[in-house]
Amino acid sequence: MKQQEMDLIHGPLSSNIWRMAIPLALTGLMQQFFNAADIAMVGRFVDAQSMAAVGSNAPLITTLLSLFIGLSIGTNVVLARFIGQGREDKVNDGVHTSLVMAFLCGLVLAGIGEIATRPTLLWLKTPPEVFSIAELYLRILFIEQPFLLLYNFEASIFRAIGDTRTPLLALSLGGVCKIALNLIILLLFHGGAGGVAIGSIIANIISSLFLFRHLHRSHTMFHVSFRRLKMHGDIVLRILKIGLPAGLQGIVFCLSNMIIQSALNSLGPTVMAASAAGYNIEIFVYYMMYAMAQVNTTVVGQNYGAREFSRCRKATRICFKQTAILSLILTAIILFFSDPLLSLFSTSPDVVEYGKIRLHYVVCFLWLNAILDIYAGSLRGYGNSLIPALITLIGICSVRITWVYIIFPLYPTMKTLMLCYPASWVVTNVVLAGVYHLYIQRLGK
Repeated sequence: MKQQEMDLIHGPLSSNIWRMAIPLALTGLMQQFFNAADIAMVGRFVDAQSMAAVGSNAPLITTLLSLFIGLSIGTNVVLARFIGQGREDKVNDGVHTSLVMAFLCGLVLAGIGEIATRPTLLWLKTPPEVFSIAELYLRILFIEQPFLLLYNFEASIFRAIGDTRTPLLALSLGGVCKIALNLIILLLFHGGAGGVAIGSIIANIISSLFLFRHLHRSHTMFHVSFRRLKMHGDIVLRILKIGLPAGLQGIVFCLSNMIIQSALNSLGPTVMAASAAGYNIEIFVYYMMYAMAQVNTTVVGQNYGAREFSRCRKATRICFKQTAILSLILTAIILFFSDPLLSLFSTSPDVVEYGKIRLHYVVCFLWLNAILDIYAGSLRGYGNSLIPALITLIGICSVRITWVYIIFPLYPTMKTLMLCYPASWVVTNVVLAGVYHLYIQRLGK
């Protein structure tokens, strides 16, 4: 683990950012690849209704996860700042606190999910023909939440020292096991959507225990001792200060997406399946761009803790430039290969055509969302997580809700609905960019 640490306070910024971002982007890609594999295998080996049921659950799962994933961002920022300050004792306290928080939050999430599954699917107007499949899939999937959150918090611990390769290795190991299990369950035992969910549980257990073993065997300040596994009140408050607004921002983001999903459901199973396929391609692009924002948060957090303010601003500028290059390349690739990519999920011509609508109206404008993420990530690195959360609440949520309930009923097509994404990103970016630059000026560093 010591060999994977990176000097983000004194080392060259541009090359170190790339070295961190590439494994982090690959982690996001790998995570989405394994999620997309679930939908693709269900679509190929079961039926379109099961594919629609599994795919339409993504917004609900992401929404319930968002609050707790936000807390893992708090872990990243808090540990990065302690590292920048050279406070090894507080780093170790933070590691133990984070692990206990992760597992307890996972248990809470699992309980909430089991209670909320049926009423939420009813609220989303899930079609009767896929309702029972969606409910079974969700109920099984919520069992994995303690281990999924444990992996995410552990990954945040590794990212705080600049190590983004070990979490990638852990995810790859779990993901390969997941695909193998899914094929066995679907082809030999005809397990359907429920069987795919079981494969996800086992994969997350493998990934989280792999990282835990690395932390336990480490001889650095990140060493985990079973006897020291407890929550320290001051660390919890620091994590909540950063992570809670970030989590609430994620919830607002996802709630607006659930409203969009509800509108999509009203267009029928074919559009649902197409949107699920398009989303699982689109999200690959998003996570590659989002990697830069995550790295930016860590670099800003460490350098802000070390009082290296000029390096904080420089890191943000570098992330903007590198994201611009990345977005041009990725967008061109996705648009050029849209037909064969969508055909991986379904052989239905209608599903492919509707899926292309999502790619054309959303992927082409994902760079707007990348700008938003970098601004928000910078502010979190400085220790201010409330500002981007409030701006997201006002910008993203208000625009999308207005669009779905006022504009979409006038022109109830998939094209109309997809336009709400770039519209909300433009409004939010205008406000957030102004606030960010004002905040930097008032910081006076």
